[in-house]
Amino acid sequence: MTVCFSEPNIPPSFNPKPHKLGNKNYQILDSIRQLFKSKNAQNSNLSKANLPNADLRGVNLSGANLEQANLEGANLVNANLRNANLKKANLKNAKLSGCDLRGADLSFAVLSGSNLTQANLENSDLKLANLGCFSSQQTQLNRANLKNSNLAQANLQGVCLQGANLTGANLKQANLNPYLEENNGSTAPIVSDLTGVNLTNANLLKAQLNGIILENAICENANFKQAQLQQAILRNANLMNADLSETDLKFADLNRANLRGVNFRTSNLESACLAEANLINAKLEYARLIEVDLSEANLKGANWSRAELYNNVMENVTLPDGTKYHQPTS
Repeated sequence: MTVCFSEPNIPPSFNPKPHKLGNKNYQILDSIRQLFKSKNAQNSNLSKANLPNADLRGVNLSGANLEQANLEGANLVNANLRNANLKKANLKNAKLSGCDLRGADLSFAVLSGSNLTQANLENSDLKLANLGCFSSQQTQLNRANLKNSNLAQANLQGVCLQGANLTGANLKQANLNPYLEENNGSTAPIVSDLTGVNLTNANLLKAQLNGIILENAICENANFKQAQLQQAILRNANLMNADLSETDLKFADLNRANLRGVNFRTSNLESACLAEANLINAKLEYARLIEVDLSEANLKGANWSRAELYNNVMENVTLPDGTKYHQPTS
C-alpha cells in the first residue's frame, strides 16, 4: 500500500478491519487517520499498526508508540521519530534517510536492507536490532546502544559512532571505509569515527575499516581477523586479547594501545606506530614488522618467531625475554 499526502483524504482503499474493535483498536485507527490527514501523529498510539510501503515522508511521529508496527518498505524520508517507541518494529527495506531518530527505542527492531543515510540516531537504543545489509552513509549514531545488534555486511561509510555501545555486535564484513563526499567537483574523504566506542566481544571478521578512528576504544576480545585497518587510528585503544590475525594494519597508529595478548599472526604492520604500546604476551609469529616504530614498547613474553623484522625504531624496547634494548646511535 502506498499512501500519498497529496490526497486531501484517506485513500478509499485504506480500510483496516481488525477482528476485535476494542477501545484500543479504535484509538489506533483514529491515530492512523490523523496521520494521513495532517502528517502529524505526535505522541499517538500506533502499536502494531500495519503500514507496509506507506508514504510517510516528513511526518511528525515524535514520541509515538509504534511498538511491533509493520513499516516494511515504508518511505519515512525526513520524518521526525524522535523519542518514538519502535521496539520490535519491522522496518525492513524502509527509507529512513534524513530521519530524526534521536532517543528512539529500536531495540529488537528489524532494519535489514533499510536506508539510514544522513539519519540521526544519537542516543537511540538498538540493542539486539537486526541491521544486516543496511545502508547508513554519514549516519549519526553517537552514544547509541547497539549491544548484540546485527550489522553484518552493513554499509557504515562515514558513520559517527562516538561513545556507542557495540558490545557483542556482529559487524562481519561491514564497510566502514571513508566516504568520499563530492563538493564543487572535488572529493573529500569522511572517515568513520568510533572514538571511545565499546566493541568488547564484537565480531569484525573481514570488516573494511581503513582510516577508521578507534581512539580510546574498548575492543577486548574483539574479532578483527582478516580486517582491513590501513591508516586506522587506534591510539590508547584497549585491544587486550583481540584477534587481529591476517589483518592489514599498514600505517596504523597504535600509539600507547593496550595490545596485551593480541593475536597478530601473519598480520601486516608495515610502517605502523606501536610506540609505548603494551605488547605483553602478544602473538606476532610470521607478522610483517617493517619500518615500525616500537620505541618504548613492552614486548615481554611476546612471540615474534619467524616475524619479518627490518629497519624498525627500537629505542628502549622491552624485548620478549624482559631485557631492555637500546638502539645504537649511528
